[in-house]
Amino acid sequence: MPNISSGYRQRYARYGAPRHPLTLATSLPLPPRLPITDRERTAIERSRDRVARLLEEAELTSGAIQSALQSDLDNIANRRSAACPYEQERAKRLIGYLLRDQGEQAYMVTAGNPRLRVPLDRLSQVDVQRTLRLFRTACQRLVDAGYQVKGLAVFELHACFPIVGEAFWEPHFHAILWGAPQEALRAAFSIRMPSAPSGRRRPVHIRQVYNLRGALKYCLKSSASASVQYRKGESVRWRNNRLPRVLEAIWHAFLARHRIAQLITARSLDLGVLRRSMQCELS
Repeated sequence: MPNISSGYRQRYARYGAPRHPLTLATSLPLPPRLPITDRERTAIERSRDRVARLLEEAELTSGAIQSALQSDLDNIANRRSAACPYEQERAKRLIGYLLRDQGEQAYMVTAGNPRLRVPLDRLSQVDVQRTLRLFRTACQRLVDAGYQVKGLAVFELHACFPIVGEAFWEPHFHAILWGAPQEALRAAFSIRMPSAPSGRRRPVHIRQVYNLRGALKYCLKSSASASVQYRKGESVRWRNNRLPRVLEAIWHAFLARHRIAQLITARSLDLGVLRRSMQCELS
C-alpha cells in the first residue's frame, strides 16, 4: 500500500495531481424535467408548508422565508435554499440520475471532527466548509499517495444529548468514494481526537457500499435528528430521535442560509455535466 504520510508531504503533487473524472450519465440526454407522481408532488408541498411554519417559529421574516422556499412548483425561476423540500428532492433525483456505478468497490465514509462541535445555542458558529475540508484534505492525501480516488461528500448536522455534559450540535459528512482500499481510506481520514472529548465520540466509520442508490439516498436524507445517550444495564448507548420542535425550527433556519450546492463537495466530478443539469426540474 502506498505511504499516505510521505505522499502527503509532497506538497507539489497538490498542484500537479492528475484528474480522474467520475463516470456520469454524459451519454444520456438530460431531460428538461425529471418525473414525479402527483402523490410525490403533494408530499413536497405539504413538507414545504410545514417548513415555512417552522421558519416562522425561528423568527425569519416573510421575505426570508419566501426566498428560502419554492412557492410555485410549476414556475421555477431561481434556486432556493437547502431547507426547501423541493430542492432536497431535486438534488436526490439529479445525483441519482447522473451518478453511475463505477464497476469497482465503493465505500461510504462518515466522519466529523469533535473540535468542530458547538453548543446548542451557538448554531451560527457551525462552519460547513471547515467540515467538508476534512473530506477534501483526505482525498488529496489519497491522490498524493497514488490512488485515483473519486466521489462526493454531503454535509450533515444533528444534535447530541449526552447523559453527562452539555448538549451540542455535531457537524459531520457522509461520503461515497471509489478508487482506494479500505485501509488507505482509514489512514487518509484519520482524525486526531481531543485528549478528553466530551459527550459522543465519533470515530471515522467506513463500510462497503452494496447498493449505490440506497447509499446516495442515505447521504442526501436531510433529516432533523438527534442522538440521545441512555443507559441499558451496565452499558451506555445512543439512539436516534427526532429533534424537539424548537431545535428543529432553528435547524431549518440554518439550512435556509445555505444552498444545496454549498453542502456538497466532490473529487474528480465532471462539473460541466452538473452545470448543464441545473436546468432540470421536477415535474
